[in-house]
Amino acid sequence: MSCLAAALILIPSLTGQSKDADRIRKAVARASKAAGKSDKGSAWLSLAEAYEDAYLFPLSNLVPGEGNPVRTLVVKGQRPREIMAPTPVEGIYRNVYSDKDIYFSADGELVAIRVTRPVLDTVDALSQALNAYSKAYERDKKGAHTAQIADRISHIATEFRTLAERSSRLKEEEASVRYYRKAASASTTPPCTQPDIVALQIVAAEDRKLQLEQQERERVLRLKASAMDIYEKGAQLYHEAMELVDQAAALPAGEDKAFQQIQREFTTKLRSAAVPLRQSFTLTEDPSVREKAGALLREICLFFGVESLDDLGD
Repeated sequence: MSCLAAALILIPSLTGQSKDADRIRKAVARASKAAGKSDKGSAWLSLAEAYEDAYLFPLSNLVPGEGNPVRTLVVKGQRPREIMAPTPVEGIYRNVYSDKDIYFSADGELVAIRVTRPVLDTVDALSQALNAYSKAYERDKKGAHTAQIADRISHIATEFRTLAERSSRLKEEEASVRYYRKAASASTTPPCTQPDIVALQIVAAEDRKLQLEQQERERVLRLKASAMDIYEKGAQLYHEAMELVDQAAALPAGEDKAFQQIQREFTTKLRSAAVPLRQSFTLTEDPSVREKAGALLREICLFFGVESLDDLGD
């Protein structure tokens, strides 16, 4: 579903109307004042509807053509400030109006609509509408408005989902995830009984990703904090390898098999020593640890006849 289609479903009564923005703002203020003084669900319902009116006002002068292509889209009372302005996404352009940008493909397919000058510029009108509907449900003791509230919350969840998909299409991943979170939350807000499974799955995957990233940051911090311990582990392996050199030198002549065995152990131990030494050198911010680890790493490179440990291979 396109952004325009979703918006027109959200409040069909606004389509084609030309309500004055000041009237919308005054209506929100009156409804907010009335709800604040009332414990009736109907008062909060009126506030929610006022917020929805405010949210959709910039779209109220849009009249879609067949299939919603931009070339048949009518924006009543407005002329574009720019036509076919480029966007960061290849193949997507935008027409810039005073209060919205209309994004479309090279074929004229409507891609997205972004409101750039909302009627309420200091609050998130859609989130406020959701909050008001939730409060209306809490105060609607007899359940007279339950079905209506559930339907409106479901539409708000759909709109958040549309905003998430729009942001994803425009390569705005951070904003996309934020809207998916709102869609998931709205779709599970009572009395809505239509959870957005896709949004919930995306949010769960993002939470898992953030958790893994946090675990990795904590792991690195622990490594940095224990850089000296890591260095000492590498240094111990290095000195054990050097002891094997002494053992090899002490072998009687003709002990070729024993020499080869020690040589293999030496190579393995020296390679093993390089891992924590390089780790401590990379992670530590302590210059003394870096100096000591670097010195041993240079010795290991000399033993293997390479300029860097990366040249050792597997």
